[in-house]
Amino acid sequence: SNEEVLGYWDWVYLLEDKIAAHELTDKLLFKQIQVAQRLIGDDATKKKVITLLTKKLLNKPDLLEYWMNEELNNPFVINLDWDLLSNHNQFYYNDSFLEKYASLWNWDFISNQKNLFRQTDENGVFQTHLRDGIKRRLTNRLLNWNWSILSRHDQLIKTYSILSDRRFINKWDWRYISEFGKFIDPNKQYNE
Repeated sequence: SNEEVLGYWDWVYLLEDKIAAHELTDKLLFKQIQVAQRLIGDDATKKKVITLLTKKLLNKPDLLEYWMNEELNNPFVINLDWDLLSNHNQFYYNDSFLEKYASLWNWDFISNQKNLFRQTDENGVFQTHLRDGIKRRLTNRLLNWNWSILSRHDQLIKTYSILSDRRFINKWDWRYISEFGKFIDPNKQYNE
């Protein structure tokens, strides 16, 4: 078929050297990349194409969200590198954004995002509303946190009211917290 030839094109070269990010709005090109991802036989090449495509889209947030929605609504349409997206620290991770793509994120990487658990404003002053937002986020059943990774976040384990919250007190890695936490160190203060 006419589409079969798309699997033979050098998509690594095309995405690295020929296709600009703004061109990814072209419906024909979108269709060609969609077909090519399905037809590329070599797994390593397919992975590289997916990663290159995702990297190209990272600088175009509106376009990236369009492609993310395409994958969410029809996972057979296009593939993105969700490890790369989950590890990207430039997203504004609000709860609805996390929920929307909950089935696609790599939750180990998301759980390691420091900006999700910030409790201070830009001047370093503790903010109660940020702590309360973190508690809401941690109790959200749609979000698949890796509690072992969360237990290593200084921003979380130094806040007694987060650690002791009955809704998730049994999910922490208490062995790690006991060994490295700040409970017994009189020089370390807890935030509240």
